[in-house]
Amino acid sequence: MKTLTIIYTTGREDHELIWVLNSLSRQGCENLSVVLVSANCERMCKIGSRIITPPKPTIWQGRHRLTPEDWWAASNARNTGICLAKTEWIAFLDDRCVLEPGWLDAVKRAMEGNYAVFGAYEKRKNMVVSEGVIVERGEVIGEDGRVNHLRNIGWNFDEPFPMGFEWGYGCCSAMPLEWVLEVGGFEEACDGTSFEDVQFAAMLRNCGHRIMFDPRMKIIEDRTPEKCGKVYRREDRGVSPDDKTHRMLELFATAKNTSNRHLLLQGRQAVQRGEPFPILLGPREDWWNGEPVGPNYMKSS
Repeated sequence: MKTLTIIYTTGREDHELIWVLNSLSRQGCENLSVVLVSANCERMCKIGSRIITPPKPTIWQGRHRLTPEDWWAASNARNTGICLAKTEWIAFLDDRCVLEPGWLDAVKRAMEGNYAVFGAYEKRKNMVVSEGVIVERGEVIGEDGRVNHLRNIGWNFDEPFPMGFEWGYGCCSAMPLEWVLEVGGFEEACDGTSFEDVQFAAMLRNCGHRIMFDPRMKIIEDRTPEKCGKVYRREDRGVSPDDKTHRMLELFATAKNTSNRHLLLQGRQAVQRGEPFPILLGPREDWWNGEPVGPNYMKSS
């Protein structure tokens, strides 16, 4: 198996990284690197092969934010992990999840087949986990439509499915780190809005890399409201179809790399040398209409 780093991003106090570590150990993989990017972390620290770090500086969250409250900034958080990763392959996971049996096998198969792999999810509440195993199922509150589609067309679930970039949602994926650096990580112009995952898949495809959906690479997420903490604000703009998210598809899903690729590579070079993350905040305006991102951002919306 090629070397692998898991990037686990969270803004919650009860992020339950231990669920992933325990469920991975049951699949025969204990020797891998983990980067926990937590909005509740104050400073970076290393514990063996694990790194725990706050997100790198951004205008949307934390110490350098320009908004009066923390906004959604998943691209910045995942790019933080990308800067710190040193392995051949990299995987991204949502928090508060348990890996289903077969998750690691799907990653290994992608490594052997040299394709980026995107996995499935299911959302529940009130589930109970012990030693990486779900012992109380809880209530299902969200199912993956991609899995239902494959079931309806009679797809063999033992085989990965050649997907379009539109299926690149849900933070459960793995691919070569080299490809991630080629596209420049996740598009940080999506921070404040979300929809970054689909743009990322599109850029991988635009660079000529195979992208596959493997239903065996499945995570079960617990989204019990009282365990999940605060909700980070994210807003679309405009009126569909003339809105920000549709414009994202026109701008970013047709590109081969992110607008922040140069900043990501610059930040990565610094931290790989052992230096702190440089303060590279990028644009201070909303690209949608040029509105400054600051204390009064979207107050009239």
